Amino acid sequence: MRLLILAACLTVSTAVHCPEQCVCGIGDELEFYCEHVGAASVMVNARKNEFVNIRCEGTNFTCADLPDINLADDQPLPSLMIKGCSPSVLQCLPAVLHASSVAFLYVTESVEPLQPEDVTGLGDVERLMINQGPETRIPSSVVAALPSLRHLRITGTPITLHSGDFQNASQLEYLELSDGVLGGIPEDAFKGLTSLKNLNIWGNEGINETSINALRGLDSLERLALWSSLVTDIPAGTLAHVPRLQTLDLYNNRLRELPPGLLSNLTDLENVTITQTLDLPPLKLYKHSIANLPSLRNLKISDCSSNLPEDLFTGCDDLQTLNLAGNNITILPAGIFKDLKKLETVDLSKNRIEKLMPGVFSPLKQLKYLDLNENHLEELPDHIFSGLRNLKHVSLDDNLLSTISSEAFSGAIALETVSLKNNRLTLKSQYQLADTYENFEDYSPFNLLEELKNLYLGGNQISTMFSDWVMVLNKLQKLDLSRNNFSSLHTTDLQFLSQNLEVDLTHNQISEVILTIPTVYKGDPMYKESTNTVLLDDNPLNCDCWLYSLAMRLKGAKSMSVEPKFVLDNAKCASPTKLQGELFKNVSPSALNCDLPAEKCDGNCQSCEIRPASNELAFNCKKLSRNMSADDYLKNLSEEFGLKHVSIELKSPPQTLKNLNLKLLNVSGIQMTEIPFPPSANVETIDFSNNNLTEIPMEFLQANISLYLANNKFQCDCWNSEDLSILKASKNVLDRGLIKCGDKLLTAMEPSDLCNTWRAAAVASGTFLVLILIVAIIAMVIYRNSHQIIAFIINHGLCPCCFVEDLDDINKEYDVFVSYAHKDRKYLETLMPKLENDFGLKTCVHYRDWFVGDFIPDQINRSVEKSRKTIILLSKNFLDSAYANMEFRAAHNLALKEGRSRVILILIEEVSDHEKLSEDLKAHMKMNTFLKWDDSRFTERLQRAMPLRNNKKFVFPGVFKEASEKTIKSGLDVHLNSEGQLVNVAGKDAV
Repeated sequence: MRLLILAACLTVSTAVHCPEQCVCGIGDELEFYCEHVGAASVMVNARKNEFVNIRCEGTNFTCADLPDINLADDQPLPSLMIKGCSPSVLQCLPAVLHASSVAFLYVTESVEPLQPEDVTGLGDVERLMINQGPETRIPSSVVAALPSLRHLRITGTPITLHSGDFQNASQLEYLELSDGVLGGIPEDAFKGLTSLKNLNIWGNEGINETSINALRGLDSLERLALWSSLVTDIPAGTLAHVPRLQTLDLYNNRLRELPPGLLSNLTDLENVTITQTLDLPPLKLYKHSIANLPSLRNLKISDCSSNLPEDLFTGCDDLQTLNLAGNNITILPAGIFKDLKKLETVDLSKNRIEKLMPGVFSPLKQLKYLDLNENHLEELPDHIFSGLRNLKHVSLDDNLLSTISSEAFSGAIALETVSLKNNRLTLKSQYQLADTYENFEDYSPFNLLEELKNLYLGGNQISTMFSDWVMVLNKLQKLDLSRNNFSSLHTTDLQFLSQNLEVDLTHNQISEVILTIPTVYKGDPMYKESTNTVLLDDNPLNCDCWLYSLAMRLKGAKSMSVEPKFVLDNAKCASPTKLQGELFKNVSPSALNCDLPAEKCDGNCQSCEIRPASNELAFNCKKLSRNMSADDYLKNLSEEFGLKHVSIELKSPPQTLKNLNLKLLNVSGIQMTEIPFPPSANVETIDFSNNNLTEIPMEFLQANISLYLANNKFQCDCWNSEDLSILKASKNVLDRGLIKCGDKLLTAMEPSDLCNTWRAAAVASGTFLVLILIVAIIAMVIYRNSHQIIAFIINHGLCPCCFVEDLDDINKEYDVFVSYAHKDRKYLETLMPKLENDFGLKTCVHYRDWFVGDFIPDQINRSVEKSRKTIILLSKNFLDSAYANMEFRAAHNLALKEGRSRVILILIEEVSDHEKLSEDLKAHMKMNTFLKWDDSRFTERLQRAMPLRNNKKFVFPGVFKEASEKTIKSGLDVHLNSEGQLVNVAGKDAV
């Protein structure tokens, strides 16, 4: 590769010589910078045999000043540009560049007008462009000196046209006069241009009127462009001099009228474009302004504020494209399109059309595209598109449409795209609106359009999924229903027969999507991926039981029926409060529950919920009422809501299970010491955990009922060893791995060993009683001589620890104070039953235990000081709460002051990057362990962290007082009182 590059560089360096006094750069393009006497210099940029660009700086250049650079090998040079140079240098450029001729000559910013002698040596110049030159009139002699010239462009030059300027320019085929100050177009201005085919005059603001004979002599002209030249009037006979004209472009002018006869006899005219500058009076169109043009194919008259005479297009039989956008058209005359049988595209957008006359479009048998956007239409009448069998696309966006007649699209059988965005449509017929429509299936006005692929209805007032969209239009690919008034969806709304269909229902008012219960899952042989998609983002979802089936769809489940894929990437729950703001895709299906109607929920119950995830009715009640115990009451209620199971959580045990058909009876954590009801075969599971049961419920074990029994106080001794063995082996005890005998798990011990332990305990008890007797005798001796012993210990300073008084937490009013942010109330409601019911702790919370009207900081300090522990529910809401932070500081400072642990930290969510995380809290989190709310063993860890009630240390100071000589003498004087109790009366005399 290196050899190839070196060879290429050697080839270039030998092919192009760098002249003296020049600095040369050789690459893809060659650059030469040559300085001469004074401030003059020349810069050459070129690609050999393709182009040469020469820029002169300074004055007094002569041919002798130009470097000799072989850039053409004596071949024709395709392009030559000189900038800022005297045109006279053109006389010697072919020689110094070694070019036999120049095909394109571009002269810009010349200091002198171009002369014939400057170009005679350039050979067959075919194109000449003069930009920003000093010329004041057409360089006729230069054109005459270039017999091969075909294209002439003069831009940015203040030219004044004169009659006869092109008398000797018959060879020209293209002429452009642009971006200058052309003063006007006189008679015979272009006479002599017998071969000219393209005349382009644009950006010349000096042209207002044109002479009727201005174009005389242009017999071969095919294209005429008068762009942005502020032309106001073109006399009727002006275009009679261009009989072969094919394209007329009058873009961005100020025409006052299009007079009849202006386009007469232009039998070859194919394309006409007429647009106006803004804020001008309307362009006046006459009855036959555009008539009898048999070759006309494309016509654009836009932004002209024009109305349409009925016979405007008479005789334009070949017209295929018609653009009338941006005018002030208010009505389409009935016969406006009568001769336009070949018309394929019509653009009537941005007008003020209020009504469409019956049959106005009926002549347009070849029409394929119709644009009526941004008009004032309020109704589409019956048969308005009748007979348009080739129509493919209709667009009526941004109108005032509220009604589309049921037969409006009748006959437009080839329609593939209909766009009706941003209107006022409900698409309901008058019968539907009056609630008298009795047919089971609702059909939209599009029900006969079997070829329809795209239906855009965004930004309307539609609230119904019409049956024809689902079952008839089986070629539909895009159904845009965004920004409408849908509030709910059902399974039948979404069983589209189309394949690869996208339904956009974003930005509606959808709160519920009621689907059938899923029956198959991914991986099942019956599972089939859907080819259709429904977009549901940006809807106010009510995340309750009605959305359970939708949530299961997001987890990969679906029904056997035809249904689409649901897209809810950014959809959030608007309600209920506990789920508000949550991304729906992150919500667990088990959290999607509904409350029973109030009249269905018993008055003894705090909550009655429909739980589709477990297919059950769940009741949380204080007690079991007579109504709920009535024969088949709960069974009938569950069947009414299509659920299989019933579960009840009670705060007090029932007396009987008669008439109860339950999946679960939860009597956990209610301090039950015995079971008042017998087993029932109609109750599948009973939760007896976290109670004070001492006897194993053998009746229930033998009744084949599933049980929870952990955290009870079952007697674990030899007398119960047989029952314990049955309990350990029972598969119906669902939490048997958590049941304990004393401090040991039942599963980790053999109940039969309890009897061995009992025998050993009998022997040990005898031995222990002997020891007790010996200790008692020793204690009596010590007691009788206690004053001498105490005096001896004090005098010799022995056992000082025995005299340290420890009053830790004896007088605390509360076991625990819970500090939280009010926005985290839902976590408190979950925590309180554990603390008070499961752990049996006395809890302090501000909304219940604070005094009304007291100073809040005092209440905080008092609550912390009166509690043995303080629980902090740490979250972002907690850090944002001033009072919550104050509660932490109070507990933290008290812990530092006493030198012991006072704070139990429960982390609800990650807060390490929160801006309001204080240094004290950071330090506490680093130096101490804390609990996490989502820990699978949260309850167990929390219970271990809680303070034990009645936990006292054994200390001596409460037994003996400080000894002195007097107390030693009178420290012990025991007598028997009248009640048979031993009392020490010596203390009465002590000082």
